[in-house]
Amino acid sequence: MSQLERVIRRARAVAWIYATRARASNGRRWRAAPLIKWARRRVSVSSFSLRSPAGAPPGPRRPSPGP
Repeated sequence: MSQLERVIRRARAVAWIYATRARASNGRRWRAAPLIKWARRRVSVSSFSLRSPAGAPPGPRRPSPGP
């Protein structure tokens, strides 16, 4: 398993844990948008910094340009 896959998996796990915990405590009206945005930014930034010089296949989601 590559380092990038590990980072993505960890980010997904963290996002899932936070989402389920918040949903359990705050009910269905809790909005996950900020957390998802943060996790996506983390994944895109790490995919930029960990891209291997050999040319890894591009992920399913292109990193969006920053603000």
